[in-house]
Amino acid sequence: MALAFFVYLMFPYDVLRQWLIAQSAQRAMPLDIARLRPTFPPGLAFDRVRVMREQSDVAEEVFGFQSLRVWPYWMSLLSGGREARFTGMSYDGRISGDVRYVGTKDSPGWEARARFANLDVARYPLLRQMQAADRLTVRGRLSGDVAAKINERGTLVQSNLSFLMRPAVLTPGEASALPLRRELPCETLQGDVAMTTLQWQIEGLTCQGADLY
Repeated sequence: MALAFFVYLMFPYDVLRQWLIAQSAQRAMPLDIARLRPTFPPGLAFDRVRVMREQSDVAEEVFGFQSLRVWPYWMSLLSGGREARFTGMSYDGRISGDVRYVGTKDSPGWEARARFANLDVARYPLLRQMQAADRLTVRGRLSGDVAAKINERGTLVQSNLSFLMRPAVLTPGEASALPLRRELPCETLQGDVAMTTLQWQIEGLTCQGADLY
């Protein structure tokens, strides 16, 4: 037992970090990991994790974690499965969930479910890009849940997102496709979004408490 504990602590986690980065570089969404270390109960603790994508030969952040902890479901490992739970900080909010490998013959890949709370959307890179392009500025704290399936190549197959922002402020810019050029305050903004590999669609969006006139 003492030997196993010693090996667990002395394992070359930086080598593992570099290996994870190298492996993810061969997928659709590579990872950038600042630090990796052990945690208790036995698992892995990540600092500053960014999920990236290549866009016009430039890597841009799709989603990021300030910190992330991952623990395997030990019973699933004993039965030959691959399943883990995770929790972390993201854009000054909290996120937690689980991920598991689904080895179906027709569509093998990973399924993930997560709940998130109080994410600061003003810090989200893609929305910051929209603000910089004078298209749209969004302010508020985001909560909700998401379910996603990713294939073995790391490509998103399908995802469903339900979200709630309370309050939310949307400000269309000069380059916006919206006909409005004024601040749109919502006491509550909630909606559902469906995403696939090729497209995304807003299936419902409700703004309550806003004066649009």
